[in-house]
Amino acid sequence: MAGSWKENAMKDSRIVRAVGLCKKLVAHFSHSWKQRRDLAVAQKELNLPEHQLKIECPTRWGSRHAMVQRILEQQAAIGHVLPSNQKARHLTPTWQDIKVLEVINKTLTPLADFTDALLGEQYISISSVKPVLHLFETIMAVKEDDPDLTQSIKSKILHYLQEKYSDPNTQELLDIATVLDPQFKLDYVSEDNKASVKARLKNEMTSIAMQSFPYNCGCPQCPACAALRRKEDEDLRQEELFKQENEMNKVPGDTASFDLFSLQIQALVGRLNSLDSEGDGELQFKLPVAILHRATFHLALTIQQSHSALTIQQWSLSSRLSACILHHATY
Repeated sequence: MAGSWKENAMKDSRIVRAVGLCKKLVAHFSHSWKQRRDLAVAQKELNLPEHQLKIECPTRWGSRHAMVQRILEQQAAIGHVLPSNQKARHLTPTWQDIKVLEVINKTLTPLADFTDALLGEQYISISSVKPVLHLFETIMAVKEDDPDLTQSIKSKILHYLQEKYSDPNTQELLDIATVLDPQFKLDYVSEDNKASVKARLKNEMTSIAMQSFPYNCGCPQCPACAALRRKEDEDLRQEELFKQENEMNKVPGDTASFDLFSLQIQALVGRLNSLDSEGDGELQFKLPVAILHRATFHLALTIQQSHSALTIQQWSLSSRLSACILHHATY
């Protein structure tokens, strides 16, 4: 934004010459260490701030104003150094150039503090655009006693800003951002747009609330509600299965009971290995179903830790254990 209005406002032959002279001055001192040394000496003699000259950067906001301001600050030191250098004597600013630079500095200085507020990278600045534009209109108001060059710069800056932000969609976006900022609220929204801004904010907040709490929409056929209910039911089912698995795999509290339970499992596995499939019926009525479940878990854990495919013996043993458990469930 700054670069565009800067270019539009500075399209004046007097400004072009003065700004071009500033660039040549900065380039001259940056290319000669002797001239920089002489400039530093002159600054000390004249009790001026020992500052380096600044160059304008097209991609840096406010760099032209900073360059002009520094040239005006050091004009006495520059005038003290350049006359002694025949090759650079022509770069000494004339009184006309100084007058033009003073007009530029006086016009742009009030804008610097406000435009700096929009440069922040650590905070959101879009909500400050409309308030800053409002201040620009006040600061850039043309006064009767302003020189013609000042009036020209102010008029061009205002015209550019008004044209740039005249799009209705842009205005609506800036209105929403400004209203959401607690320090501005509706202060910078026109009376004609306040009702529409309030209505849009209400609709968007209602939409967000419905997405966050879909049961509040009051529609049992709502796809969002149905999807959320299915997800909740699935979560409850998974939680119940997890609890059941933990109960089945819970280790007894005392060591003696644990050792006895381990021996029972090992005995059952050994018994099944020694019997054929016709002998399974004998175990179906003599062993508690908890023992069978524990034996199945023990077998599954052994297979998982081996990281290999099921052997014929493991597959047969697993099938027979499942048949025993199924028999208990049936009877």
